[in-house]
Parts: sequence; structure tokens; C-alpha cells
Amino acid sequence: MNAALEAGADIAFLEAPQTLDELRSVPRQVKGPCLYNIV
Repeated sequence: MNAALEAGADIAFLEAPQTLDELRSVPRQVKGPCLYNIV
């Protein structure tokens, strides 16, 4: 996701996170805004 942001993406998009740990870990790893799709 960081590579996409560095290349000019406006936001990191995470499709269908499976666990709370996954939800919590992404903002720690991504250097920019995040959007989750939770269905």
C-alpha cells in the first residue's frame, strides 16, 4: 500500500479485513490515509 501512496494514490484501500488485529495493524504500517471496506 505504501508503494501505491508513494506513486501518487490519494488513499490506501483495504478490502474486507478479516480480523480486528488486521484492522489495527494497517494504520501502523501505512504512511497515509486508509479506507476499509467492511461488509
